Amino acid sequence: MATKNSALTDEQKQQQFTEQNKELGRKIRSIRVLTGLSQGQVADRAGLGICTVVAIECGKYNVGVRQLTAILDAMGYELVFQPKAVSPVGQ
Repeated sequence: MATKNSALTDEQKQQQFTEQNKELGRKIRSIRVLTGLSQGQVADRAGLGICTVVAIECGKYNVGVRQLTAILDAMGYELVFQPKAVSPVGQ
């Protein structure tokens, strides 16, 4: 089964991956700031090093599911899966 990403070059896939990491980092930072926690507090609560939290927030680290759920839990959030919003056909 062909996917949307199958037509992308390796360089394009890497760029997309990098942008996804940056977006995830921005979202994590936004939640952290909203909750009033420092990077050190999140790191301590999640059982991670502060350098790891900083790298994740900067989009320079490929965060795993365990790390992501630990960070979210440290901030009082959880990972939830939901269907994508589908735009009407022809728009």
